[in-house]
Amino acid sequence: GMLPAQKSTPAFALRRLCLASLCGLSLLGCSSNADALYQGELLRQQKLRTAGLPESRRVVVRDPASREALEVVELARGADGAEVRHGAELRYWPEGTLRSLRSFDRGTPAGLWWSWWRTGALRSAYVHDATKPTPMTWWHPNGLVSAEGMAISGRRVGEWSYYHDNGMLESRGKMGGGMRVGDWTFYDETGEWTERGRFLSGRRTGDWEFRSRAGGGPLLQRR
Repeated sequence: GMLPAQKSTPAFALRRLCLASLCGLSLLGCSSNADALYQGELLRQQKLRTAGLPESRRVVVRDPASREALEVVELARGADGAEVRHGAELRYWPEGTLRSLRSFDRGTPAGLWWSWWRTGALRSAYVHDATKPTPMTWWHPNGLVSAEGMAISGRRVGEWSYYHDNGMLESRGKMGGGMRVGDWTFYDETGEWTERGRFLSGRRTGDWEFRSRAGGGPLLQRR
């Protein structure tokens, strides 16, 4: 036989609304419990993966063919059980010469950060410090300085100078947050200026002057 039609009365509608609300609250509670169970399972699996690891260890990454060490990393267990870089990180060129030395404090860059060219000549030197600017220097392969200035947490700040590989000034200006800002002047390898103008967040802005030729007068280019 046919089912009787459901009554549509104010009382019936109110009862349906109450039931729906109760179901919704029940589902929300289930969802919250499911999230907690899921997060708990993730934490359990992470602990299982790191259960056999020591509090600190050294990992050596080797070239598959030559078996030469390419990277040596010091690792330590963090508060959450996960491993983070702690101590020295050494990287090598395939020939075995040192490529870079970086230091970490519980996953945070800190201390000496040096790098070398493939020839063994020093390429960069910097003491990583997140609290204050510290000097940073870069060198050309021939040993002459290529850039120098200050940096904080690895990002260049304040006045910076860049040099051609013959030692002559290539450009000078200010850096902010790792980008060129304010007035900058560029020079050729003889020491003559070639361009000058302003930067805003790493992009040229306003009027720029360009030297037309060596010893010639400046040309104004409006942007």
